[in-house]
Amino acid sequence: MARSFKDVEYTKVDLNSPHKEFPARDTSVGLDDGDEDDDVHYDRPGSTAGDRAKLIRDGGADGEDGETTEEAAKKPSVLSMAYYQQFFDVDTNQVGKRILSSFVPRPNRNLVSDDIRHSPDLYGPFWVCTTLVFVTAIAGNLADYFQTSAAGGNYVWVYDFRKVTFAATAIYLYWWLVPLLLWAVTWWRQVPEKYAYLELLCLYGYSLSIYIPVSVLCVIQLAAVQWALILLAMALSGTVLALSLWPSVSSGERRTAVGLLTAAMLLHAALAVGFKLYFFHVTSGGGGSASSPATPAYSGRTSATTRAAATTRKTPSG
Repeated sequence: MARSFKDVEYTKVDLNSPHKEFPARDTSVGLDDGDEDDDVHYDRPGSTAGDRAKLIRDGGADGEDGETTEEAAKKPSVLSMAYYQQFFDVDTNQVGKRILSSFVPRPNRNLVSDDIRHSPDLYGPFWVCTTLVFVTAIAGNLADYFQTSAAGGNYVWVYDFRKVTFAATAIYLYWWLVPLLLWAVTWWRQVPEKYAYLELLCLYGYSLSIYIPVSVLCVIQLAAVQWALILLAMALSGTVLALSLWPSVSSGERRTAVGLLTAAMLLHAALAVGFKLYFFHVTSGGGGSASSPATPAYSGRTSATTRAAATTRKTPSG
């Protein structure tokens, strides 16, 4: 067992004596002899775990976040593709977790601060919006086909490519412009806890994921079922949006917070209702939706005037 300080014998020395002799240094203090609990350890400042954590938290001697000057100089430019590559570096489990969290509201859970903030991505939101564009357009045309088939033999179904264009325009504008407006207003009103534009992009992109299965189910030609699905999806994703946006907007003025949250919910509802009315409108008499009327079928019997006109067009002039 290592000896403690009380076991060391000290010799009194007269400092006024011309012959001053000091006792030899006892080097046995603190030597390890197998019992670590009795050893005397000497630590230099900054060597403890708390001091090291403080140095890392304060950025050390190289600057913020421990980043050296050389590392800062190697950062890619905002105008380069390498800069945006980091926002697509995400794994499947993380994307799946964020998709599930975007339409499963939980009290006191903020999707931005609890999940998105430490690693926002654009990969998941981009593919959610792109998938929604094609699924909605295909499901809307399929719903038109079912209505045309139910109308009888007076109509033939024609694929409407305008649905793809309309869906892409509406979805991508909603995904990019609404977060931009929210960010601009919070920046202009000097909201203390405002979100970054990238965080809002990520939040809004994932919030549209619930409409993918809803679009498929809206092929069912029952208006009550379609409205129930649309309202349910709007309520679930809207609640997650409200729970995530309120901690940010509420840090500013009360009137501004209520106005921003109300505008965000109205735009979210307008998108859902607009999709229902444009893509999945069930007409009472059949014959296709209001956005894509079916084309009347031609009768097998043609009049003499029609045949004569066709013959005239086929005969070369002069």
